[in-house]
Amino acid sequence: PPSWEHPNSALAVRATPGKTNEYEVVFQLGSDANFAVTTRTANLINDNIPGATGVLPGDSIIGLTLTDLGTSITASKVRQLASGVRNPAGFAYHPTTGDLYFQDNGIDGLVDGNEPLSADELNRIPRAALGATVEDFGFPGSYVTYRTGAVVGSTGTQPLMVFQPLPDPFTGHESEGPNDIVF
Repeated sequence: PPSWEHPNSALAVRATPGKTNEYEVVFQLGSDANFAVTTRTANLINDNIPGATGVLPGDSIIGLTLTDLGTSITASKVRQLASGVRNPAGFAYHPTTGDLYFQDNGIDGLVDGNEPLSADELNRIPRAALGATVEDFGFPGSYVTYRTGAVVGSTGTQPLMVFQPLPDPFTGHESEGPNDIVF
């Protein structure tokens, strides 16, 4: 969408367990703004893949199922998997449990854009919850502050861990969090 702060920019694909020629796709439509609830939606439109349509809420992780019919592909089960996320990426399914792991970029500084307000996070959606519930991760009202580690707010699923700044002893530059996840 035009002027969307965190448009879709990350995805993961895996073969649907126990199914032939069926694949699960996960992608994000992050926050419309740096530090506010998104009220706009985006339309998923694809004239080449029947069923790949829907109205997508922001601050969300979306899932859909693709079926390879040999000469064509169809989509189904377009659904919201998570809400309350700012800019999730690095999607990876755990190879044993099937849980979906992802990182979520923290809120940029409100006064100084180089000093984040909140820490980047590592989050998980249990396999049993994927598509059964919409997991809420609390953005923008719940987060862990950058540097101090103080927890702000109490709504949503808390992260598995947060990433505090890691200074480079030679340059003084800081590493803030993950970019991708792999098992």
